[in-house]
Amino acid sequence: MGILSTFCAAVLVLVLDRIVSADKGHLVELWAKGYLFIIVGSGLMLFAALFFYRQRSLLAWYYGQISLCIAKSSEGIADWLRESDSWATWIYYRIAFAFLIVAFVEYGLALLSLKIPNIQKCQYTYAQLPVWTAIIVLTPWLWILSKYRYEESPIKHFVTMLRKRRRRPRARL
Repeated sequence: MGILSTFCAAVLVLVLDRIVSADKGHLVELWAKGYLFIIVGSGLMLFAALFFYRQRSLLAWYYGQISLCIAKSSEGIADWLRESDSWATWIYYRIAFAFLIVAFVEYGLALLSLKIPNIQKCQYTYAQLPVWTAIIVLTPWLWILSKYRYEESPIKHFVTMLRKRRRRPRARL
C-alpha cells in the first residue's frame, strides 16, 4: 500500500510539474485544451494516494490488534483474523484503485482532446462521465462487499439471495 500511495503521489507531482511548468510545445497545448481533465485527474490521483494510505493504516491497525492479542493471550485472535480477512476490510483499496483508474482515464481524455475537437468542446461532460461511471459501478459493489463481508463469493451470494426473495410467495391481505 505504501508503494501504491507513493506511485500515485509521484504521478501527480510528475504530471503537474511537467504540464504546468511547460512554456512551449505539446504540453502547453495539452494544458490549453485539456486543463479540466488534468485538474480532475490530478485530484483523483491525490484521492487514490490518500485511500491507499488509509488502507495501509487499517491493515497496520489490524496487525497491531492481532499482535496485542498474541502478547496477552490467544483469546480473540480468531475474531481479529476473520475481520481482517473480510471483504469489507479491503474497501479503501478498491476505492483507491477506482480513483487511480479514473484518474488515468482523465489524463487519457486530456491527450485525446488534442486530436478530437468534440472532447475539447464538451470538457465538463466528458470529465464527469468516467467519475459518474465509477460511482455507479462502485456503489452497489462496495455495498455487497460490506453486507456479505464473510462470504466466499459475495456477488454470487447476493444473486442467490435475490433469487430466493423473488420465489417467496407474497402474503395476501
